[in-house]
Amino acid sequence: RFKFSHDRIQDAAYDLIPLGDRRQSRHLQIGKHLQGMLASDSGHNERSSEQWHFVLAVDQLNRGRGLIQDEEERVELSGLNLLAAKQVIKTSAFKMAARFLETGIELL
Repeated sequence: RFKFSHDRIQDAAYDLIPLGDRRQSRHLQIGKHLQGMLASDSGHNERSSEQWHFVLAVDQLNRGRGLIQDEEERVELSGLNLLAAKQVIKTSAFKMAARFLETGIELL
């Protein structure tokens, strides 16, 4: 696994990805990959770590949501946003929960 040594390096690398559909496409790929990892890893991870990965997956899917045209997939992502909001409320991350809820409503 790779990890950036500093947030500024990560930001600089992110800025190299062109804006628009290409960036959204990358976020969608990452979100789906994380979702797949969660599905294949069920029962093998520490619970809190698994929950954090779920929230990260939903966040990545949200960043690519502009490319999701299928209504069923949008409704599914809306439901995932509700679950993510419930998850982060447990940690008192209310702004983040509100963002997930707003995004979920927007998808409908």
